[in-house]
Amino acid sequence: MKKLLVFITTVFLIFQCVNGQDTKKTLDSHFDVIEQFSSIKSKSRQMVIMGKKQMEGKSALDSLAFLYMELKSSSDGAIDRYKSIIDNPAMAKKSGATITNQLNTVINNLNNLTVYYLENSKQGMGLIGIPGLSVISSITEIGKNVYGEIKSFNKAKRDEIKAELDKYILSDFDEVK
Repeated sequence: MKKLLVFITTVFLIFQCVNGQDTKKTLDSHFDVIEQFSSIKSKSRQMVIMGKKQMEGKSALDSLAFLYMELKSSSDGAIDRYKSIIDNPAMAKKSGATITNQLNTVINNLNNLTVYYLENSKQGMGLIGIPGLSVISSITEIGKNVYGEIKSFNKAKRDEIKAELDKYILSDFDEVK
């Protein structure tokens, strides 16, 4: 079963590439970065809600909770790193590789959560066609435009953006409903 899901996921990724959807992308604007955090939050929430329903009373739910907490930890770290870049735009270019690596770690953790859910849910492979369960693309870099945008923000705008980022912090597993 596990090998079949890995095969299907691989075929899905190849299908995305053939259809012109590259599996890696550059985040070219601050909006793209925010969109990435938003996507991570919504997809992880979806996995947890469905997982709690499908795995209720099973030991698999404990593993799902563990995978989610790994995701939460890496996501919180990426958000904190991005906030520090917003606070200190001069550091932004020096931290570009770090935030890219952190975001890719978050994406990998989310994809692991998704695959685990698909392997252990009652409906199993029947969910592969449901929109929103696709694997999220990794990123190649935070584009140079993002740093330019950050540098152009005044202090009030930076504070506003950091407050906005707080709404993308993942809830604890037990609080997701």
